[in-house]
Amino acid sequence: MNKLITLLLTLTISGLIMVGCSGKEEPADEVIGAEEIIKVTEAFGKVEPLVKENIILEFPARVTEIVANNGQKVIKGDVLFTLDMDQYMHDLEDKLQSLAIKELELANASTSLEAELTEYQRLESKYNDLKSKYDNGSSEHLIQLRNTIATNQSAWENAQAELENSVVLFDEGIISSSELKLMENSEARAKDDLDASNLDYTLMKQTLKDEIDSLNYSVQMSKTKVQGIELEEGISSAEYELTQLELSSLQNDYDQMFEKNIPSIYK
Repeated sequence: MNKLITLLLTLTISGLIMVGCSGKEEPADEVIGAEEIIKVTEAFGKVEPLVKENIILEFPARVTEIVANNGQKVIKGDVLFTLDMDQYMHDLEDKLQSLAIKELELANASTSLEAELTEYQRLESKYNDLKSKYDNGSSEHLIQLRNTIATNQSAWENAQAELENSVVLFDEGIISSSELKLMENSEARAKDDLDASNLDYTLMKQTLKDEIDSLNYSVQMSKTKVQGIELEEGISSAEYELTQLELSSLQNDYDQMFEKNIPSIYK
């Protein structure tokens, strides 16, 4: 009995020792290179690039096609999109036409101004000359009429003197009544001639004054035209300069397109 118990204890202890010896050994720590570590992190949010490039058009144009896709890798020189430049080119042509029209208007205004200035100067010179001659009586027509008046005045005075002598001779019975009548008629004709020349002088002065007044009106009208044309020329010049600036701006944009190789991205 005692041997059996001793055997059982021996077997039990052996079994425990075997069980203890047969358990798995803990693996040793292994060092893994940093390049082999892969870290995966799940998160929600918006991913933004570190560097952004904004594409800004310096001229109006409609995008007809986007060539590059979202997230696609591109390099310098790649076409990103195409533009419809028809409207831009149409605007450029319109400005060119407007500039040509303004140039023509400016040239016409300049020509008209030159012609009207010449006419104004001619009328003003004629007016000043005629008025000066009228004021100081040096007009050729007035001089001729004054000479005629002087001649007729002298003739009438002579006729008066002859008539007075004829009356004395008639009273003395030296000449007949018919001869006296002739002298009276001669004096009357001389007086009529004098009156007619004085009337002619008065009418000529009035005619000259009317002509001066008419010339003065023409001078003022011509001056108004000159001022109007100068105003139009000033407006045309300002509009021309404005159109030129607008065209210059469009042309500058157009030139920049070629400098930036933009023709490669528009149809």
